[in-house]
Amino acid sequence: GSGNVYIVGMITSITTADFGNGVTRTGQVINASPVIAKYNSSLVAQWAVTATTTPSQNVFEGIAVDSSGNVYAAGYAIGTTSYVYTG
Repeated sequence: GSGNVYIVGMITSITTADFGNGVTRTGQVINASPVIAKYNSSLVAQWAVTATTTPSQNVFEGIAVDSSGNVYAAGYAIGTTSYVYTG
C-alpha cells in the first residue's frame, strides 16, 4: 500500500553487498547468508537485515509485509541463527 519494495536473497560469501544509499551488509559464511532489504517507493535503499551468526547455510525464499509494516520472511536455516537490523 505504501509503495515500498522488499527483496530477499542471499550473500554467497564473506563479502559486502551494497544496496545503495549507504546501506551495506556483509555475508557471514561462505555458503549463504540470507538477506532482506527494503527500498522506498522511489527505490532508495532504507535498510538491510542479514544473518550475523550462521554455522552453515541459511536462505530466505519468500517475503510478506502486513498492514502494520511487519516483515515476514520464509525459508530455511541449518543450525542456530540470529539477525541484526541495519537502519
